[in-house]
Amino acid sequence: MTVKLVKGKGRPMRYKNASELKAAIDAYFESCWMVDGNSRVRIKPYTITGLGLAIGLDRGQLIDYGKREIFADVVRWSVNTIREDVEARLLEGGKSAAGAIFWLKNNAGWMDSPRDSKDTPKDEDKGLRQLFAKSAIADSK
Repeated sequence: MTVKLVKGKGRPMRYKNASELKAAIDAYFESCWMVDGNSRVRIKPYTITGLGLAIGLDRGQLIDYGKREIFADVVRWSVNTIREDVEARLLEGGKSAAGAIFWLKNNAGWMDSPRDSKDTPKDEDKGLRQLFAKSAIADSK
């Protein structure tokens, strides 16, 4: 039996426009926090899986939404927000960094870049080091 796929046919999209998707994503991020007196307390970390469960999309569907021009900015923003959260938790210390490093390598495009004495850092790496150096100098004043 041969199945013919017809363009434009299939399951209807859950979200009709970017503002609907953004509202659902915002609700997920808000669900990761709790108000405790006068402050907000994080009760769970941001995750791609948590986002998908909250908005009713699996990882593949979220990627598919990100490929559509009308949703691309919203999906990119949400994934970058999660990446930033993972990076921040990695830099907080006090916990094993192995899990965060694994996630960043497999989901955020990070990679180890071994160098020997002949290698010269990329211009981008030099720029980041200069930025961090300026920041450290400013912090010490």
